[in-house]
Amino acid sequence: MSGNNLGAVYDGFVLVDPLRVRKIARQSGGVIWLIPDIELWNETTLVKTPTKEYNVDKFPELFRDIGSEVS
Repeated sequence: MSGNNLGAVYDGFVLVDPLRVRKIARQSGGVIWLIPDIELWNETTLVKTPTKEYNVDKFPELFRDIGSEVS
């Protein structure tokens, strides 16, 4: 999954390698706290693909589907 690159592209050049940032983010324990809380988001669709929709309840499935299962 990806999101806003926060301006990490300048004049067509990528200033921050997203794969490098992903590795750092996965090693940072605090990132998990950024996942939306089920008590606030309930059944709201938060991630939508051409074939599936994921709400907070389906996040374990989402992470499996993108090959980044949370253990």
